[in-house]
Amino acid sequence: MQLIAEAYDILNRGLGLNAEEISEIFTKWNKSVLDSFLVEITANILKFKDDDGEPVINKILDKAGQKGTGKWTAIAALDAGTPGTCSLSDRCSTLKLDGSHSYWRGCLRSLFVFYQGRACPR
Repeated sequence: MQLIAEAYDILNRGLGLNAEEISEIFTKWNKSVLDSFLVEITANILKFKDDDGEPVINKILDKAGQKGTGKWTAIAALDAGTPGTCSLSDRCSTLKLDGSHSYWRGCLRSLFVFYQGRACPR
């Protein structure tokens, strides 16, 4: 899925192709050695248009909400005295900063406490 997203981004922002043109490329790829369910549904999603005729993909915001699962996982690992994974660190590194940096600072503070100053194992 990451590779599909990267390919879409390069085709869209790098080459300036629109959703319909990218859909045609993904359809061609799906008829080659890149044949896969994910490539197929990506091509179909890119073709889907809203009531006003605009591709729906252009209306989807590039952001995600927080459910608290990562925080709960980190706290549970601390309570159990076991090492956690770097998933919380990775999630925080993908966040885009907006006008309020309080969440970002809190996230970094939690990571420091979680890893107690040690480097995150990779």
